[in-house]
Amino acid sequence: MTLTKRYNINGKVQHVGYRNFVKETAIPLNLTGMANHADNGNVLVIAQGEAEHFPAFEKALRFGSVMAFVKSIDSEILERSAYYRSFQVEGQVLSTDLTQTLKHIREEANSGIYDTASIDATTQITS
Repeated sequence: MTLTKRYNINGKVQHVGYRNFVKETAIPLNLTGMANHADNGNVLVIAQGEAEHFPAFEKALRFGSVMAFVKSIDSEILERSAYYRSFQVEGQVLSTDLTQTLKHIREEANSGIYDTASIDATTQITS
């Protein structure tokens, strides 16, 4: 079964190589998605892939990169989201609000990173 999960990683996770660590962890597990800085000092991760790969991924997220200190991780399963073709480390700071994150994904859809045809057309985005 394919899952899409969103993670909000709290701790010393910005400017310590954490996002690249997440990407390097996700690729061998055949997970796609993105890691980005959040506006509150956290790192936001969206990962998609087979459910069997998530326990190993989540264990690695708790461990983190060498210089990182992960204090806590909040996660949620997303019912609908963009389908990612690869795992991306993004440089733009995202809002910790899921609505704003989805709006950002839709705004960047023309870049070719995302397959937005799979986003539920009934999802409402408000500013």
